[in-house]
Amino acid sequence: MKTVLDQLADFIEESRDRLTCNQWISDDDMKVYIRKGRHMLYPGRSSLTLDIASVEVQEEKRGKGLWTAFLGKAHEMNPWEATYIECVHNPILQASLIKHGWPSVWDSENLLESFFLLKEK
Repeated sequence: MKTVLDQLADFIEESRDRLTCNQWISDDDMKVYIRKGRHMLYPGRSSLTLDIASVEVQEEKRGKGLWTAFLGKAHEMNPWEATYIECVHNPILQASLIKHGWPSVWDSENLLESFFLLKEK
């Protein structure tokens, strides 16, 4: 079985010439819903993004840094303008993302529930 990172690499390659694409990827440790998307991260500017919309880490493997390691590597592998994490309902994860420099997307419907990190040029 391929790891989620191997599957992410395949997804990125398959998505290069498509406007949008989405997929569940999973291995023995976690299940992640990813998407190639576009978001207005700044007023008047649409950015091409790697979206991470849902993550489920196996219960017995939680708290071992799997999500953090995946997120760091996913952002590094991402060929687009930003990595975007949506629907973050966990206050601990929200605080961690803010602490590590992920700006929140502020709007009236999703206050502090979506975060992004721009790729360095």
